[in-house]
Order: sequence, then structure tokens, then C-alpha cells
Amino acid sequence: MKNRPFRTVEEMDRVLIANFNAVVRKSDTVYILGDLCHHMQVEMCNRVVAKLNGSKILISGNHDRQYDSSLFTDIRDFLTVTLDGVCFSLMHYPLLSWPKKEHGSVQLHGHIHAGTDYNEQIALTGSGVMTRALIQ
Repeated sequence: MKNRPFRTVEEMDRVLIANFNAVVRKSDTVYILGDLCHHMQVEMCNRVVAKLNGSKILISGNHDRQYDSSLFTDIRDFLTVTLDGVCFSLMHYPLLSWPKKEHGSVQLHGHIHAGTDYNEQIALTGSGVMTRALIQ
């Protein structure tokens, strides 16, 4: 959010969309681990997401809103997927434990704060989307 090498937000969006689409094919599956459009209005976010290649699956984050669901293959709080025999647990927040943790599975998360207080509060209280994910 500081010292970005762009003159305007619009220039930044154009470059990031072009870079994304240069790597991601329309047939690829993309897992977005939350906070998709922090500090952006929902309508603008929907316009940006519509320009991105790939079949998009959103793992909701604490800054996500009610986006146009037709832009996503799925929207979840927590998801496990297997690729080449490896189980991946996808969550916005880091988890203390996850499915098959002791059997080589991998946890991927999209959010953590530099200070541990916030992260520990989320883990201990189960506030927000984490509660729903842990109950499932």
C-alpha cells in the first residue's frame, strides 16, 4: 500500500491484470485466498475480476464482500484439494491444525498480521470465517 511504482491506480490495475493473464490461461483453475479487493468498491472489483483469466475459486477473507458470484466457480470459507496425491488445505487465515496435517498435507493461507496478538485471537476465539471453517 506504499511506494508502488505506478502513477495511478488505473495504471496499476492494467499492469496487474496484464501480468496475471500472461501467466494464467482461461482453462486454469485459480484459488484466491481472500482479501481479493481490499479498499476497492464491489462494482469495481467485479469489473477487474471479470477481466482475469481462469476459473476462479474464492476462499473468503475478512475484507471480502458480496461479489458477483457468477464470476467465480465457487466461493468458500475453507477448502481441501488434492493435486498429484498431495492434499492442500486452503484458508484465508493460518490454521493451527488442518486435515491430514500429520500425513504430508500442506496448508496454504492468504492472511497473517506481523503481530501475533491478532493471529492468536483469531485462533483462540474462532471469530469470523474461521469458526465456520473449523466447525465443518
